[in-house]
Amino acid sequence: MDLTGAFNNELRCHKRTLQNSEGDINSVKVFFDDRMVVKDNGSFSPNSFKGQLCVDHWLKLKLPIEVNSFSKISREALYLAHDREYVDGVLDLAIANGYGSKDADMARSLPFVVSSLVEASLHSFLTGQASVSPTGGFHHASWSSGSGFCTFNGLVVAAQMIHQLGAKRIGIADFDQHFGDGTAQIIKHLGLDYIHHYTSGAEYISAAGADHWLKELPELLHEFEGCDLVIYNAGVDSAATDPLGGYLTDAQMLKRDQLVFETMKLLGIPVAWCFAGGYGRCPAGTLSPVIERHTNTLRACLQYLPVKR
Repeated sequence: MDLTGAFNNELRCHKRTLQNSEGDINSVKVFFDDRMVVKDNGSFSPNSFKGQLCVDHWLKLKLPIEVNSFSKISREALYLAHDREYVDGVLDLAIANGYGSKDADMARSLPFVVSSLVEASLHSFLTGQASVSPTGGFHHASWSSGSGFCTFNGLVVAAQMIHQLGAKRIGIADFDQHFGDGTAQIIKHLGLDYIHHYTSGAEYISAAGADHWLKELPELLHEFEGCDLVIYNAGVDSAATDPLGGYLTDAQMLKRDQLVFETMKLLGIPVAWCFAGGYGRCPAGTLSPVIERHTNTLRACLQYLPVKR
């Protein structure tokens, strides 16, 4: 799909802004805005508010991050991955979102959620530096519907925009516990053959087989060779103790993340990553297990800075 008119101007504006703000190559840009956050989404999922908890935690730890705000994405951009009637219906509160509600606060937040991943992806593509979108709720969203706490597929929107900027091949490495069915459906529906999509949720991986899977992971990751960008959907619901997981210990999940960033650095491919799933709570009811697991992904990312192209 070609971009025209107002959206083409929007894309050029994103590009100019990011080219003028490359920042410190020894820190990671985090694309977070308070307008992404909905503290009560009426569901079990913390996706709409855990980003704020993680960013606050990272700042408290004084990890080398740069927090960047941004504007919301346009409806025209969302049309890249979704049926127009579906996008308009959700944002106009006529169609339920991926949480199963028609909540106005959720509708207002969703363009900012997608914009976070788009901004991170554009930054990584244009600068060769890693970046973070502290968001989740993308990979179950299909062309004309949402489910599983996913409303709009920011993974595909971001890939489409990067392609419009000249990327020939884009990778989506989805290591969430669950099958990225919405992403696969949109790619097939639109014939987006320039996207290399891997979703570990399509495989059966048991706790007993986790070490073998990690051993084979570098070979799998080398299939992304030649990509201009990899968007890493770094779900932590793969944890064996997650209520919707999983098969990996925390140590194995850290190893998974390290292998992703290490291999992409070896291949010279910048990575923009987002949170995806993660639902575990401690006995006191806080999200501390999820926050620590997302923090481990950030620590792994920081180990392999910068990417040299």
